[in-house]
Amino acid sequence: MPLVSIRLPDDVESRLNAEAERTQGPKSEIARDAIIDYLRRVERGRFLAEIARAARDRGDDEALETATEALRLDNESLAIAEGNAVRQPDFLIAQGDPTIVVLPLTTQVRASKEPLHVTIAPRERLRQTCQVMPEQPRTLDRRRLVDGPLLRLTGDEMARVERSLNALLGFGQLDDGGLRS
Repeated sequence: MPLVSIRLPDDVESRLNAEAERTQGPKSEIARDAIIDYLRRVERGRFLAEIARAARDRGDDEALETATEALRLDNESLAIAEGNAVRQPDFLIAQGDPTIVVLPLTTQVRASKEPLHVTIAPRERLRQTCQVMPEQPRTLDRRRLVDGPLLRLTGDEMARVERSLNALLGFGQLDDGGLRS
């Protein structure tokens, strides 16, 4: 296997050291996995963009819609992760658990879905108003989250997501004012 040497900013090196310590794995393996995941993501995005471009050039609206939806889902439906919408228990993080639970977002905002779905206004990297869907949690490999979260929830948004999750798990009931015991 060829050797590649790279210079890292101090803060990235600190984060890499902390991750290597947390996972008890070599830094080179973490860096290699991150590069592989990045290249896969970029290549997939390029592939989907080429499909969308070809469909647009052909005037094939159905293929264009499918490719555009795949791009949107790939870019935005991973939702909010790493301690934002769902707090990963500390013992799983300490064990170096390779997965994380995330809540998907939908751009199909419906007032009738509130208060179960929590509406999030666009900011940071989130480009349009979305709703968090707490009834559809997903478990993902942490390595898929190479770019970090789309946004950080406010305290109020996080509280509303947690109330929705509690209601879904039978720990209370939701009404217009939030969770009731």
